[in-house]
Amino acid sequence: MTLKGSINASKFIAFATALTAGACYVIFRFKDRRNRERRGATSPATKLLYKYKQQLTLTPSQITKLDSELQGQIRAGLKAEITTNGLHMLMLPTCVSQIPNGEETGDIYAIDVGGTNFRVKYVRLSAEKSKIESEENFEAPIPKDVMTGTGSALFDFIATRTLNFIMAHEGGQSLEPPLVGFCFSFAIKQLSFNRGILLDWTKGFTCSDVIGHDPVQLLHEAFERAGRQCRVMALLNDTVGVLSAHRYLDQNTCVGIIIGTGTNAAYVEKIGSVKKWSAGPDVDPNAHTIINTEWGAFDSSSLPRCEEDWEVDAATIHKGKYLFEKLLSGMYIGDVARRILLRMARDPSCILFGSKASSDPLIPVALTTKEGFPTSALAKVVEDPGMRPETMARILGVATMSVEACDVVSQVCHLVAERSAQLIALALCAILRHTGWVQNPEGPLTVAFDGGMYEQFAAYRTMIRKAVDEFLGASLGAKITLELVHDGSCVGAAVLAAAATLEHQN
Repeated sequence: MTLKGSINASKFIAFATALTAGACYVIFRFKDRRNRERRGATSPATKLLYKYKQQLTLTPSQITKLDSELQGQIRAGLKAEITTNGLHMLMLPTCVSQIPNGEETGDIYAIDVGGTNFRVKYVRLSAEKSKIESEENFEAPIPKDVMTGTGSALFDFIATRTLNFIMAHEGGQSLEPPLVGFCFSFAIKQLSFNRGILLDWTKGFTCSDVIGHDPVQLLHEAFERAGRQCRVMALLNDTVGVLSAHRYLDQNTCVGIIIGTGTNAAYVEKIGSVKKWSAGPDVDPNAHTIINTEWGAFDSSSLPRCEEDWEVDAATIHKGKYLFEKLLSGMYIGDVARRILLRMARDPSCILFGSKASSDPLIPVALTTKEGFPTSALAKVVEDPGMRPETMARILGVATMSVEACDVVSQVCHLVAERSAQLIALALCAILRHTGWVQNPEGPLTVAFDGGMYEQFAAYRTMIRKAVDEFLGASLGAKITLELVHDGSCVGAAVLAAAATLEHQN
């Protein structure tokens, strides 16, 4: 054997040894949990954990009731206007009468507002079908005082940074007014393809003098104040953007889902089924449009909840609203897990952290504030089912942790994440039943996903896939492809703006 071969063999042996050791540790943790359950099935920590499992795990009865209620709200929302109270799916028409088909072309700028960051993107859609020729991006965080200040301050922030990006991209030349697609990810009552009325704020935004007004008009006014006009050709939200972006590439795409800071879904619907929207006498009722469900506002007494969910809701700006979103989106689920663990840590009978010799329970630093245990921390725990106590201790800000405590934290995080994934899958399946695809699956179907939780949380993607297959059955589930769309809201805004420009020219 050569020296090089010997080194490679040594590396392989070391890798295999490490892999085996890791697998053995996971098996040890699993067996240790089983042994502890046999020895102390009635221990305080086990009792509390069992209680949360009962509360957060969907039962067959809940699944049936929720599926029926989701479909009921879908039908009701398509038939008539729904009061914007944050407790019902709004089923908002988008006024899209031409679904993207991959033939859209042009140079478009896209603006995306709706989370913690503001984004603007340049997109060149090629004359070649379903091909993006070039892209360029700018992203910046939206300051908290802008999110909660005046509407004019928010739109000045958007317009100034958009024009700075456009001027830099144009090389300082003053060209024709740029074409813009505006992704504004809040509940909008669409008046036309590029006009609408903001119905309500979510995701921590509370800007004054915007609800009841047209975001496109406010943006045009801000562009004027900044010294240059742009042509806003399309107004949409992020889920409509995600669906449109992937539909541009794949004509089987019928649903777009966002699961990040917040959550929402859009889907392809027959125009004739949208009774509350008059598309015009020349529009074929069998043609298709896109519906923005605003499913984050769904609520039902059948939803799996625990006391900590109500505590999270009480601490939000929009108390009592958007309760479905608060059970499953990235802004909230880390805090739900944190509050569950904090309750267990404060229970003197559990002794979850610290020594049994101490009369006072140890409270990990990370559990004392919302920022101490964000959803990203929950994701780290779930992604590593065999996480070693020393690693878990660093996440929670304690010196040491027992294997048992580590296992409890892992199970709590997994419970909260799996509930989120199951509710996403359940709502998706309800949409597919409503459209008739489940009853008559004529061909394959693609669901486009975007958002930090789906993109960055691999175990969560697996949970959603598993839940879809369980709810629909493996054979039907196999016909559904779940696809991650990178930057879908911006690309979708560009695609719809290009489609609107083409329709306007025709």
